[in-house]
Amino acid sequence: MGKEGPAPDVVTFNTLLNRYAHMKLPQKVKETLHIMGDRNVSPDIYTFTILFVNACHLGDDAMKHILMERMRELDIKANTALLSAAIYSILANGENDSLKHAMQLLRLMEKSPDKEARPNEITYNTILHKIRQQIEDKTIPFAAGHEQMEKIYDGMKRRMFRPNRVTLHVMMKQYLTHPHPDSLRTATAIFNELYTERVDNDDTWYIFLQGLNRRGQLELVAETIRKLQQRQSIQPKKSLLALVERLSWRI
Repeated sequence: MGKEGPAPDVVTFNTLLNRYAHMKLPQKVKETLHIMGDRNVSPDIYTFTILFVNACHLGDDAMKHILMERMRELDIKANTALLSAAIYSILANGENDSLKHAMQLLRLMEKSPDKEARPNEITYNTILHKIRQQIEDKTIPFAAGHEQMEKIYDGMKRRMFRPNRVTLHVMMKQYLTHPHPDSLRTATAIFNELYTERVDNDDTWYIFLQGLNRRGQLELVAETIRKLQQRQSIQPKKSLLALVERLSWRI
């Protein structure tokens, strides 16, 4: 950095750190931190978030603990929004251990004595959606992703967080693609919950019918179509009508 012009602040340094971390240039990250120290620029929560995500990508568990300790020393409190963003960033990286590292950070959040750093429903909803997306993209194994999704979903309910409709759709789709018979029962229970509470929409019916069809559950397909035809609150869109028409030929 040049000596002329306005002195760089923590925002400038965070931008550089984030760029170097994404470019996988650990030496540049270290050099930038040294410059911050030399210029007496104090790190903030964004600095530590960037460094924590970078340590996760590198698989450096020791560095993660050092960072958490340093944050406590500086009385910098991690908050839910930033830690949730860190988890999303780790998962989005798509590396082999990204799921493991993301879950480690989630567990740290869950055990945090600071309420401001504990996960909320947005944290869980975002993570579930991202894992499902990666399963579909085949960037993480189906079995490993499914196991973590179940743990997160069950943990979310134990903590009395209510999954939103999008999350229930994600979980319904996940269970419908899992071959175990219990998964079909769970997917059906989710559909029935949406139906009974009258928060279903076109996507609810499309995901459920498509999943049943792929599993060869034609009796359930027929029963669900009859329920849809009696559901006055739903005005099916073209995509759902087209699916119903195709399936009607099979039953």
